[in-house]
Amino acid sequence: MLIDKNFHKVRAISDKTRYRIMRMLIQRELCVCQIQKELCMSQPRISRHLSILKKAGLLGSKREGKMIFFFIIETKANKKFLDFLREEK
Repeated sequence: MLIDKNFHKVRAISDKTRYRIMRMLIQRELCVCQIQKELCMSQPRISRHLSILKKAGLLGSKREGKMIFFFIIETKANKKFLDFLREEK
């Protein structure tokens, strides 16, 4: 159901750290270590936040060697959330 999917997306970005991660990923794809460095948080904590965003359908990931890069999934369903993030200053 669309309401359930949107609820999970809103809930995922309502956390301040996940919101900041999404704002970073709007600009470019990043690996966990880059996000960790920027936010000054532990790797397990960042990974947990990324997992929640990925489960909500907002993020995708790809492996390059030993590193995993995360990126925003640009879909019609995510458009309103991404527009909101882009408009925020």
